[in-house]
Amino acid sequence: MKLTKVLFLFLASVSMLATSCSDDDDENTPGVTDDCVLTSATSTEDGVTFTSTLGYDNDRRISSVKMEGDDPIEGTVTYSNGKPAKFDAPVSPFGFPGFIEYVYNNAGQLSQMNGFVSLLPTSPVLRYAFEYNSAGQVTKSTTFLNTNPTSPSASLEQVEYSTFTYDANGNILKKMDYSGTGTGTLELTTDYTYDSNVNPINALEKLVSGYSTPNNILTAVVKDAEGNVLQGDSYSRVYKYNANNYPTEYTETTQNGVVTTYKASYNCK
Repeated sequence: MKLTKVLFLFLASVSMLATSCSDDDDENTPGVTDDCVLTSATSTEDGVTFTSTLGYDNDRRISSVKMEGDDPIEGTVTYSNGKPAKFDAPVSPFGFPGFIEYVYNNAGQLSQMNGFVSLLPTSPVLRYAFEYNSAGQVTKSTTFLNTNPTSPSASLEQVEYSTFTYDANGNILKKMDYSGTGTGTLELTTDYTYDSNVNPINALEKLVSGYSTPNNILTAVVKDAEGNVLQGDSYSRVYKYNANNYPTEYTETTQNGVVTTYKASYNCK
């Protein structure tokens, strides 16, 4: 697997576990009746199950992560001013340690995620950069790669970006993905629908790619630049909830029939 792809998967995996739901998230998601934190999650496809487990500090913030499977990850999270500052991963999918640094703007919003590998600890090899509207919603996410990090003159280069539009509830209605530099070339368009229940990992998902939704996705329809539906990427979900309105299980089925089951466990006060 190419290094850039491995790094992308590494960042996407560990960053989604770098924070837990905050009081602000609960205020914006009516229906949460308890302070619950995710303790474990599993996904099962074709009889193969992958498990993630989370540890917490005294403030109920995620302090440790262990992800089993083909691409194992294990590491710890450190905080600064109440926000995730760094994720150190001595165990990573590419066989040597790496870490992520989180950067915030003056409004306290996540402005950058910078990914490093231990062999090259001074220059990021991958960066996500985010732009916001007046409502504090991410309107653009841009990905930069350092394609030759060992070169003294190497620098990060834009490789792709995504734009987002929202409904009145703050859910993403449409995501448009572009490749290349500048205005880029449209590659994919995704349209979403949602239920009316609480998305308990809103804060976690924001750290995946800087954005999330207050409700849970019911359907996603992905189209290429010509408007053709990509059945393998388009899916529908059916959820089961506990008494606190937290999803404990959902089944995701793609339009070409691939079924994946996800299960979650919580610790509630």
